[in-house]
Amino acid sequence: MEVELKVPGPPLLWALGLDAIDLVAGGITLIATAVGGVGLGLDAGVDVLQSIIAYAVFKDIKYAFIPGGVDLVLPPGFDIFPAYTAMVIYDENRKG
Repeated sequence: MEVELKVPGPPLLWALGLDAIDLVAGGITLIATAVGGVGLGLDAGVDVLQSIIAYAVFKDIKYAFIPGGVDLVLPPGFDIFPAYTAMVIYDENRKG
């Protein structure tokens, strides 16, 4: 099944980009949490930003809520699974 986009470009590239944001923010969040405890707010803010970008990029709304929602409830450091990339790979290889 083909993943449809609202913007040009390959879906996998967009998914990798969204997941890369999480990796960079995850590192910053872990440092901020260790130093002063502000990491949770930063991490949640990045997760919301990712969901907004995903909503603007992908036609299927599930991309905005499923990966971002999972990331939002997980503590910093545990939410670095490449959820957007996994979802695109799954959808592109799904039959029917």
